[in-house]
Amino acid sequence: MPTGSDIGEQMGLFFQAEMNKVGFNAIFEAIDWGSAFLPELVGQKFDMNMLGWSLGLPVDPDISVFYYPEVDVPGSGFNFGSYYSAELIELNDQARVAPGCDTEARAALYERVQEILFNDMPYFFMYVSESMTAVLPGTQNWNPTPFSRTYSQDAWVSPAVTTP
Repeated sequence: MPTGSDIGEQMGLFFQAEMNKVGFNAIFEAIDWGSAFLPELVGQKFDMNMLGWSLGLPVDPDISVFYYPEVDVPGSGFNFGSYYSAELIELNDQARVAPGCDTEARAALYERVQEILFNDMPYFFMYVSESMTAVLPGTQNWNPTPFSRTYSQDAWVSPAVTTP
């Protein structure tokens, strides 16, 4: 777990205690992101890690950047856990090139992809933070996504605000 997150460190200590209760010898260590954590993570030099993901853009459900063998490259890829599923890759590839970008066909394929990921569990997602965002009534082009409440912020148009 990178240093600097009180919640992350509390979660790490909790997870360590729970793992040790069931027979593991887990040792939690928060380490500096740039000089230690990132090289360990990308270099795949760990038994287990805790990482927070934050996606700021509306993402296509395509998961090739996380789970394909081509990105299972110590030192440079994002398949940190070396996960591989031929069925998942086949379905994801079909969804990426669905004729006419048919959303219903893609949704069915991606639903199966999500089932595979749920059952195989290459990652264990501990929680999703809740957030609250407020904008002025009449704000134009505000289009929040499940991953980002501030997506397309540069396109927002606020209504005129008058002060008494």
